[in-house]
Amino acid sequence: MAFRKEAWNFSDFKYIPPLPEHFRTDSLCHHAPINWFFPHKGKPPIGKKLCTICPVQPECLTYALDNQINHGLWGGMTARERFTERAKRRQTDT
Repeated sequence: MAFRKEAWNFSDFKYIPPLPEHFRTDSLCHHAPINWFFPHKGKPPIGKKLCTICPVQPECLTYALDNQINHGLWGGMTARERFTERAKRRQTDT
């Protein structure tokens, strides 16, 4: 099998700013299992229930939307839900 150098295009990677420090201390997901927020394909994210009572939920969702994070559960929304939310916000901005 030949090595395909063009398959490794690192210019496609996008810089995502680090999370605000208080997310690590104030968020309820801090000590929860990671698979609650990044489940295997086809499995529901268990962490949604935790997001509903989390004090940083609104900021977490804004962070994910602003930085176009397209994986996992952020701010109580799945990647698909955030995609829809971004589209709604674009429509209301125009």
